[in-house]
Amino acid sequence: MNDLTMVFGQRLVDYNDGRMVFLYDSGYTISDDHVPGTPMCGVRYVEGVGPVSDWSYCTDFHSLYCNVTDENGNLTQDGEIVPPLEDLDSNPRLTADQERLVRYLLTAEIGVIRNGEDVVTSNDSEITRNARQRAVWCVTEQYDDIPFLAQFCGDNFPPERLAEILAGLPADPVDNPVLELAGAEGSVVAGETTQVKVTTNITAVPIQISAPGATVTVCESSAAQATYTNGELQLSTPNGEQASVELCITWPEAGPQTVTASADDVRPAREQLHWVQSPGLVGGEPCQVFSSLNSTASTGVEAALGVAVSAAPAPTPTPTPTTTPAPSATPAPTAPGSTTGAGAPASSHEGSLAATGGSLPLAASIFGALLLLFGIIALLLHRRSALATATRAAGN
Repeated sequence: MNDLTMVFGQRLVDYNDGRMVFLYDSGYTISDDHVPGTPMCGVRYVEGVGPVSDWSYCTDFHSLYCNVTDENGNLTQDGEIVPPLEDLDSNPRLTADQERLVRYLLTAEIGVIRNGEDVVTSNDSEITRNARQRAVWCVTEQYDDIPFLAQFCGDNFPPERLAEILAGLPADPVDNPVLELAGAEGSVVAGETTQVKVTTNITAVPIQISAPGATVTVCESSAAQATYTNGELQLSTPNGEQASVELCITWPEAGPQTVTASADDVRPAREQLHWVQSPGLVGGEPCQVFSSLNSTASTGVEAALGVAVSAAPAPTPTPTPTTTPAPSATPAPTAPGSTTGAGAPASSHEGSLAATGGSLPLAASIFGALLLLFGIIALLLHRRSALATATRAAGN
């Protein structure tokens, strides 16, 4: 086959059915005259995603590879056609702890000694892939009777090292993770605190809480069950035990708001790996179970809650105080017997006159009398002067 990436014949049928088909081995070869070296590069079609390729690692050292493709696109072992690959839930030989270790080894890059040289396990090259394959066998196999594997595992992954790695991994999440949000159903007012209930059985990993623009805390009633720091809610209840935690949330502004909760890596390890095997038997021997990291499987869960936040009511305006006018001055008493021309009391405004005339105030009366007196005196003096002048004229 000139193009190892070509999907044709039975390969194409299997691919269109959503099955994984092997393209080539770790050394980019695949033929009957070459023993393919694992891992295998496989490709499958995922609805809504398209073609997805992964490196698939052997988890049964003593089983047949069943990974060679003939000129018609059939999967074969020793020239015998075997059924196409089928998806499995897991390798039934493995325990849950072994599944967790396999997942770790397929995702971590670990420094190891391989054939006397320092290598980092990865998918980058044939040598680093071979080192990763050997690491997987250290978990899945009894390797004492396999000399090269006994050397490699003894140098890098003895039982105590695997136990140490396992102890450092997060607890395997529950099979059916629960994450729900509820509450804030009544009137939610900007600036006021409302409660949102988080119901979950996820405790192995923190839950990410997002409420843009809001202040979020664990309510006092739930303080013994969980802590909230930098957007992460961590429950203290036993793993897998369902609990409800109240969050106190305050939005400063009105409008449609959303609270989201999400958690990653909450699926069991077996669900985060893609397991495939040809169900065929050749000479009574089973075919290999391969495992790859399931790059399209969702490993997390999330929940969302929409909240309608209304504006706070406008404050009641403070009433403006009214000013009571000062009482007017008491009018001065009118001189006895003084009346206006109509017989009414005289005006109390000093210096003013009634519209029809009338008596003057006391000071004005005195002033008028003085003027009259001075006028009389002036007249008398004038007459005296005139008499004197007449007398002098008569004497002349």
